[in-house]
Amino acid sequence: MDELSAWFTGGDAGISAGVRAAWQDDPAAMSGDGGAPADDWRKLADYLDRVRNSPA
Repeated sequence: MDELSAWFTGGDAGISAGVRAAWQDDPAAMSGDGGAPADDWRKLADYLDRVRNSPA
């Protein structure tokens, strides 16, 4: 996921952080599906953050 994000953002860490924050703030809008269950998207974003911040 981080490699895909880097490709879309040109490797700009600030933009990547902004995109992650947007997923937390309004995941349904970010998914393109206004009816998407926001809690499911937040759980996915939380999981990815935990994996990203865990020791390898």
